[in-house]
Amino acid sequence: MRLFALPISDVETGRTPRYPDLQPLHLSVTPEKAFSAVSAVAGKMKKWTVVKVDLSARVLTAEARSRLWGFVDDVTIRVEAEGKGAAVHMRSRSRTGSFDRTAGVRRIRSFLKRVKEELVPGV
Repeated sequence: MRLFALPISDVETGRTPRYPDLQPLHLSVTPEKAFSAVSAVAGKMKKWTVVKVDLSARVLTAEARSRLWGFVDDVTIRVEAEGKGAAVHMRSRSRTGSFDRTAGVRRIRSFLKRVKEELVPGV
């Protein structure tokens, strides 16, 4: 019997077994519109610095700093075509230590919620 789970510092939608609910955001808009929303939201995030935007691949990379200590986490967001819509995938990886106190999980959940709100206000 395990009393506690070992902390992790690298989480990604659809690929982190410990957080099965952390899934890509599926949208019924074009990938271009979804990426536009991703870019707009990333530009508004406090303590984030957008490092690179690849429009053709629809990939955005950013650095997110923690509030208290200023630790830097690497964030990668990619938008893929999916049927008649788009899927937003996201990864957050801490550069410091072996765990981030679930900051990455919270970051992904918050960001995807904001993207959805950007596309459908009032959701």
